[in-house]
Amino acid sequence: MFDLGWSEIVLIAVVAFVLLGPQDLVRVMRKVGYFVQKARLTMVTFQRMLEAAAYDEDIRHMQKELKDLKHETTGLAAAAGAATDVPPSDMLADSGPVPSEVSRNAHPGTGYRDAGKDI
Repeated sequence: MFDLGWSEIVLIAVVAFVLLGPQDLVRVMRKVGYFVQKARLTMVTFQRMLEAAAYDEDIRHMQKELKDLKHETTGLAAAAGAATDVPPSDMLADSGPVPSEVSRNAHPGTGYRDAGKDI
C-alpha cells in the first residue's frame, strides 16, 4: 500500500515513541488502528457495491441478448416456414429413421447400416 519496509516502520515507531511518549503512543495507535479498520471496511463495502452493479449490468446485458436471439430465431423459423409452406411446429415432424429401424439395419457390433454390403 505505502511500500514501507521494516526499517522505515521501525524509524516511524521510534520517532512516535520519542515525540508522544509511551502512554500517548498507545492511545494514538488504537485510534490509528480504528481509522485503518474503518477505511478498510469502507473500501470493502465500496468494492462489493461496484461488483454488484457490474453483475446486475451483466445480467441485464445477457437478458437483452437472449431476447434479441429469441426474436431472431422466431423470425428465421417464420421465414423458413413461409419458404416451405410448412408451419414451424411441423418442421421437425419427420426427422429421419426411428432408432429401432437403424438398429435393425445395422451390422451387429459395427454400427454400420446395410450389413449385407461389403464395407
